[in-house]
Amino acid sequence: MFQRWGLKASPKWNISGEPCSGAAIDDKYDIEKNLDLFYLSIKCNCTYNNNKVCHITKL
Repeated sequence: MFQRWGLKASPKWNISGEPCSGAAIDDKYDIEKNLDLFYLSIKCNCTYNNNKVCHITKL
């Protein structure tokens, strides 16, 4: 879609296909306090099953 429109995704966006990565699991980013950085975002908790399973905790 971006290529067709001649646009590039913001480097802050997670386009990896893995929703629980990057800022979603980084504790230094609080999406509620940084709405200007993360207009649409998720947060995950990846402490389940010895840090092998993630659960989305905020949308």
